[in-house]
Amino acid sequence: MFSPNSFVIKIIIIFTMLMSFGFGCRKRIPIESIEPVTLEYWQVWNNSFDMKTLIEKYEKANPTIKVRFRNLRFEEYEHEMLTALAEDRGPDIFSIPHDWVGLYEESIAPAPESVEIKRAILQDPKPGELEPTIKEVVTDRAAIINARDIKRNYYSFVKDDVLRKIESAGPDAPSSVAVKESLMAVPLSVDTLGLYYNISILEKNDIYDPPQTWQRFQEDVMKIAQVNEDG
Repeated sequence: MFSPNSFVIKIIIIFTMLMSFGFGCRKRIPIESIEPVTLEYWQVWNNSFDMKTLIEKYEKANPTIKVRFRNLRFEEYEHEMLTALAEDRGPDIFSIPHDWVGLYEESIAPAPESVEIKRAILQDPKPGELEPTIKEVVTDRAAIINARDIKRNYYSFVKDDVLRKIESAGPDAPSSVAVKESLMAVPLSVDTLGLYYNISILEKNDIYDPPQTWQRFQEDVMKIAQVNEDG
């Protein structure tokens, strides 16, 4: 299953797992001596070609991390995901529709308030060297998106999808219980809906411009609707 330090991404969501490699600070280390990390990322909506540029940019910025992307068919996605999680071979990162978060709650942990990131600074190869070396490693602590950000910047339905109340031991007494609103997934995108209309039908009913508001749409529907003897 997922480790306590990882959490799901939604489609609506994307999350990059930040790995700590235990490098010594300000120490030049040949890049070949560092064991690479591979992150498995599953989703449905973008194919490998669509993701190629993003993955290449990320790997260039993080030379010790490789991203293995798997694109699945929608009709097989839920089954494959649940099976993989049950067999302890689930992906590190995955995208799902907003209303699927509940299916995976038992397999994910809430996001932390902040993360510690160790970032390698590379040095260009010197004459006679083939590969860059790590000049030094800098450790940063970065805040990430949290429950407050979701409430402030997204529609209310997003909050209902990705936030959960989590109980934990209280800070003052071990026997007390503290309830905290935690982030289980990060929004990435929202589907866009379109409306098609038949201009001839509109003009026949004295409607010469398409509705721009929901109220106007409902009014125009009443003008266009025709009722026969069957109702």
